[in-house]
Amino acid sequence: MATFPKANVLSDETLAKVVDVKKNLGQAQHKCKECLHSGQWLRLSTVHYLSADGQERTWEVAERTTRSSNAVDGVDLIAMLPREKKISLVAIYRPAINKISLEFPAGLLNVGEATEKGALRELQEETGYHGCLKRLGSEVFVDPWKSTENTIICTAEVNTEDPKNQTRQLSLDDDELLMPIELALEDLLLQLELLQTEHDFAIESKLYTFALGLQLAKSLNSP
Repeated sequence: MATFPKANVLSDETLAKVVDVKKNLGQAQHKCKECLHSGQWLRLSTVHYLSADGQERTWEVAERTTRSSNAVDGVDLIAMLPREKKISLVAIYRPAINKISLEFPAGLLNVGEATEKGALRELQEETGYHGCLKRLGSEVFVDPWKSTENTIICTAEVNTEDPKNQTRQLSLDDDELLMPIELALEDLLLQLELLQTEHDFAIESKLYTFALGLQLAKSLNSP
């Protein structure tokens, strides 16, 4: 399984800016946290903190109640089908926005579960595919302005000719109603925007950013 290169690719200009940012913003720190409400999946708290300008301030923060010793809430899968040049996604109804949302296969890690194992488990449960992990990403925060939720974005490849993938069977929780859907990688951004405008699908931000990145890379490489 590939990992990200560790060589320093940051320019001297960037490193100087990093030092400046840490000097000016690195003094901020938490003082205490007050729980306002705790449900089955989410907890709302008020954080009391000292800001970088020396002022005592408060901030409302949402947290998952399910995080364990893993220190990471869950995983997202960029599941590629190389032979078909497609990507495997899921369509799921999200009550919070009252829409069908297109997303990467994703889910929470079980207590003590290794990231690699959890990623392949979620891939099988939500798409029915057995795959091979190609890259394990770093911890990223989903929406750090209001939440502590974090995830690891993994890349996997699926061989659709593998005998294990000839009969696909999902393994979902009772309240987890979703359907797998595959889209061509070519013009993925355009497909997502058409599904949004013409079929009223919501597009999850990580998926949209991925598709936008593909499009930008294509335009940068064009003569």
